[in-house]
Amino acid sequence: MKKRIYLSNVAKMTLTCLTVAAVFISCEKDELGGSLGGQQSPVGEVGNSFRISGSIPGVSGVSSQITSLDDGVSTMSMSATITNPDILRVIAAMPGAEVTGTRASFSRQYRFTSKGIQTVFPEGNFTAIKYDAKKGDVYTLKRGSRTIRREVTKVSNENEFSWNGMKIKTIHVKETGSGVGMPGLDYVEYVYNHKFSLVACIVYFEDGTTLNVPFISNATNS
Repeated sequence: MKKRIYLSNVAKMTLTCLTVAAVFISCEKDELGGSLGGQQSPVGEVGNSFRISGSIPGVSGVSSQITSLDDGVSTMSMSATITNPDILRVIAAMPGAEVTGTRASFSRQYRFTSKGIQTVFPEGNFTAIKYDAKKGDVYTLKRGSRTIRREVTKVSNENEFSWNGMKIKTIHVKETGSGVGMPGLDYVEYVYNHKFSLVACIVYFEDGTTLNVPFISNATNS
């Protein structure tokens, strides 16, 4: 029987901030990513911004925007004011993060196309989603001694997922092996839509509870 570790609300919010940021922070090379193909997505064009629908205690002034686009590679700059010291310590420990007082910022590179999303690194690409994915598809990433595994667990054919006041079709990707360094995490599920891109990050804890963080992009795919 799995031992369950019960976390305080603050610890859960801290872990949620870390896993949400993990959408934009990964390392090494995607072993199965290859090339996405497709046309440049408006989601990755300069000026597009993203926001979190809802609030996280101790976190405010969240800004996430595409600041450059070069040969299909979009640079996303992100920042937030973090008054919760536990969350601030977690963010400050992230590779590439800059913290000045209570303001934290970092930037990452991606490919946003009509076919999907990848994170871009000198070593290669790490696939987040392919919009033509089938249940059972797997993307992997080597990080030190760990292998991060993303598996497509659901591809809905009906408008059944509630998001931004509507029902939409979604693709669900379960991520394991990220090794975020806190007890109590079971796994993370990222939810995508072919038009709206990333629409939610759902964090599953070992005590059976979940936290759902919806994302909204101002731009969409055609």
